[in-house]
Amino acid sequence: MLTILFCIGMTFVGVLLSILFNGKQIDAVGLAGPVAITLFLVGYTFPTVAMPDIAPIIAKYIPFYYYAIPLRDLTLIGGSFQDNLSNIFWLTKFMIFMWVVTFLLYKMKEAKRLRNIRINEKNSIINSQDEEVIT
Repeated sequence: MLTILFCIGMTFVGVLLSILFNGKQIDAVGLAGPVAITLFLVGYTFPTVAMPDIAPIIAKYIPFYYYAIPLRDLTLIGGSFQDNLSNIFWLTKFMIFMWVVTFLLYKMKEAKRLRNIRINEKNSIINSQDEEVIT
């Protein structure tokens, strides 16, 4: 369940980035660095106890925190579905939030594109009428 929710949420992040960068892959590749930093900040590769006090506070807002740490604990310590309900709930909220943001941004971009098409059509009609008047 954790994996499904995390993957769907991160898919929406990818779609959101694609919308923001107009599908330019080179710009999106530049975001791999900040994504890699999240592994460090959530305490998956380095313990958060050894980090400054701000790191655990920031980690609470990173989706990977609610996926990797519980998954690691499940495999090493064991646990049940009940133990991870708060993480599942957080990932569900994240997935819904990312869907809404992605949907709204897509609709805004689509409306802007359609508005530009209408403006271009009006301009071409006006230009063609001007050419007829001149000739």
